[in-house]
Amino acid sequence: MTPAERAYMDGIVQSIYEQFMKDIAMGRNMNVEVVRKLAEGRVYTGSQAKELGLVDAIGNFYDTVDALKAELKIKGKPVLVYTEKNLLLLEMGLRLHI
Repeated sequence: MTPAERAYMDGIVQSIYEQFMKDIAMGRNMNVEVVRKLAEGRVYTGSQAKELGLVDAIGNFYDTVDALKAELKIKGKPVLVYTEKNLLLLEMGLRLHI
């Protein structure tokens, strides 16, 4: 990459990052500077993220399905369609949470 190309790409990445910070702050009803301090490339556990106000709840795939079912007022058991890629991600997630 030329220096001009690198500067252009850095500008785009910075712009996306700033919009991301603003979106999080607005969505979580937090000050942008607080979000910026939390988002310096750190990794948080689910419990830490909940304590910091970054997430509302901690759950797994099935908790999400149940929450969506309730939100959308779906009666009965929803039909879930799994592709090979979905199954691999689900399997990895289950291994990580065991």
